Amino acid sequence: MSDALPQVTILPPSTKKRRRPALSCEQCRRRKVRCDRLSPCTTCVQAGNRECSYASLPHRPVAAGLAPQGPPQLPDAGVVMAETSPSSAASSHLPTSGSGRSVGDEWRNGNVFPPNSIWVGDGRNGEDSASLDASVLADRIRHLEWQVESFKRQSSPSLQYILGLAMRSESARSQFRITLAECKNLARVIKRRRTPILVSNALATQFVSRAIADNLIDIYLSTIDRVYRIIHVPTFRTDYERYWADPQSVHPSFKMQMQLCAAIGASMVDDKFDMREAALRWTFEARLWLILPPHKASISVAGVQVMLLLQIARQAVGVGGGVTWPDAGSLLRSAMYAGLHRDPRHLPRMTVLRAEIRRRLWAAILEMQIQTSIDSGGPPLISLDDYDTEPPSNLDDDQLTDDLESSEHRPIPSSNTHTQTSLQLLLLQHFPIRLAVAKFVNDLGSKSTYEETLRLNGELTSSCHAISRRLNKLISSSSSSSHSSTTAPITLFHKHYVELMTYRFIIALHNPLLTVAFDNPAYYFSRKMLVDTVKRISPLAGAPNSSSALPGEVDFFNHIVCSSGFTRSTLKQAIMLLGHELVTVQKEEIRDFGEAGTPDAASKRVLEDAVVWMGRRIRAGETNVKGLLFTTALLNHIEGVQKGVRVEELEGWILSRMKQAVERAYELMKESAESYGIEVDGGTGGGEAREVGRKGVGGEGREREEDEVVMDLEDGDPFDVLGWNFDIDWDQDEYMTNFVS
Repeated sequence: MSDALPQVTILPPSTKKRRRPALSCEQCRRRKVRCDRLSPCTTCVQAGNRECSYASLPHRPVAAGLAPQGPPQLPDAGVVMAETSPSSAASSHLPTSGSGRSVGDEWRNGNVFPPNSIWVGDGRNGEDSASLDASVLADRIRHLEWQVESFKRQSSPSLQYILGLAMRSESARSQFRITLAECKNLARVIKRRRTPILVSNALATQFVSRAIADNLIDIYLSTIDRVYRIIHVPTFRTDYERYWADPQSVHPSFKMQMQLCAAIGASMVDDKFDMREAALRWTFEARLWLILPPHKASISVAGVQVMLLLQIARQAVGVGGGVTWPDAGSLLRSAMYAGLHRDPRHLPRMTVLRAEIRRRLWAAILEMQIQTSIDSGGPPLISLDDYDTEPPSNLDDDQLTDDLESSEHRPIPSSNTHTQTSLQLLLLQHFPIRLAVAKFVNDLGSKSTYEETLRLNGELTSSCHAISRRLNKLISSSSSSSHSSTTAPITLFHKHYVELMTYRFIIALHNPLLTVAFDNPAYYFSRKMLVDTVKRISPLAGAPNSSSALPGEVDFFNHIVCSSGFTRSTLKQAIMLLGHELVTVQKEEIRDFGEAGTPDAASKRVLEDAVVWMGRRIRAGETNVKGLLFTTALLNHIEGVQKGVRVEELEGWILSRMKQAVERAYELMKESAESYGIEVDGGTGGGEAREVGRKGVGGEGREREEDEVVMDLEDGDPFDVLGWNFDIDWDQDEYMTNFVS
């Protein structure tokens, strides 16, 4: 037997797996609890610690051969780093801020990438220092632009601060959070109460009186229809008279169109939306009509008109107005199935009336695609190569004839003539650039380089300014010249509505740069564009003087008070951005001069008007109180700093006013609930909402039965303030249809 020992192969020690950097504060890591990474974090504040510390993030060089490739390099970042010398860029692998804050603080504040995520070589390949400096600079450029891509769904630091303040300032049983929970519970009861009970499939059986219907439909035809041109007014008026003579003599599709026009008009009658319940019922009935057999009824010109009106009505009355993008895709495909994407000259011979209606509807569908794309963050799913339909003619409705003999030659009027189609043609003229912006912002394959952002911004701002100039000319010509009975004047309603539709694309283009634009001077241009845009549109939330209001002003204000959709979300977004700008300016003045100056009086007045506007929205039936709370917090932050409130007292200053705001919101919601027959027992802090008997669609006053068809409006959790983000609508109601056999 050999005494030799068996050979043992000694393996080299395995490379220790590199740990990811610790993000939690040191105190939370010791206690092994979750940390929200604020400064100080919520857990530390609740534990009685006013400060918490974060570990520094050491740089660990990666071997050149093992360095990951990182994100794809985006070209032309010279505009970002033009004033940065290679020597200063490479002097340290850890970038530091000019204000002396640590890299960890900068990272947590969203200003730079974590240092250990910067992929650079360690210089062991024999490269000279100049080569290394260039490599470091190139990597930083690449990651700075990749950072831009990652900020697409981040909100502003000011709002993050307010959210943290609301959640950490007191215990979970604080009066503020109790009242906020009561608002949430009451909102759910209100939404259930609004949900129609469909006890039969007999639709369009409950309508208002002739006098009320005339008013509602006239409001719609003179306001929103002038923008989208869905309805041919003479044909509609003819069928409308037939309906009142004999309701059974008109096609069901016309009944749906009539009810939807009335529902949209109901959102502009007053600033309390007293007809919301009827408008909701008409909207639900139209939705049900589209999904009931025969299904071919919706794949026609009349069906497309109903689908377009339904898209607008859902936003006007608050029926899933934030999730219209899926139905916009269905609308697009139904229109293509009906051949609307092909110009009538390629189809069998038809009259001028039918050809122009098809062109108008296609133009409205194109506008709907890009508007819902910006609303939802989804791609527009349409390109300029997908259709060949020409723009509609610049004609009034009574100039369109419905006989083949006069359809040999298409009318070619002057493009400068003011007609009922002028607004639609104006939007269609500037459709390509807005489509390009929607694709750039929302398409997965788009390369978000800052150079491309600047290029699109130049074209988009020129387009928006051209639209504003044209609108001013149309208003001027409308007020100074006589028009036929069919050519109603262009009013301030149309100007404000169209400008909201167009200027919101500037916000969408620069919003991905929101965080870096307010912190990094290289992106100051985006900050200026955001601020200039919101200063233009946010004053629209102010109430007009009833004694001196210009034509269209009252209609527009009633619409933004009562309706949902893009008008609400765009104005709220603009107001939040304006408040964030004022807070940022104060911080910069304190940093540079030691004290804050007087805030811009006009901008501060806009925030004050916005608080009133959001309160009116809650009184009119709005069930989301976050806008009111955020605006109140921003406004009082500005006022507190202006009045010299000490930093350690500022949180209490803001929170006390947020408590008052949420209590006021609850009282306004109680008023709205009582109008629906909802009884609320007790006051703030102990209230309980209870729903009483109600009427169903087609039934008498009764309680809901188990076997009834319910159109559910429940919307997840719109009051989860931690889930608030600029890029999503504030109150996205899911639009669901539950069939119970």
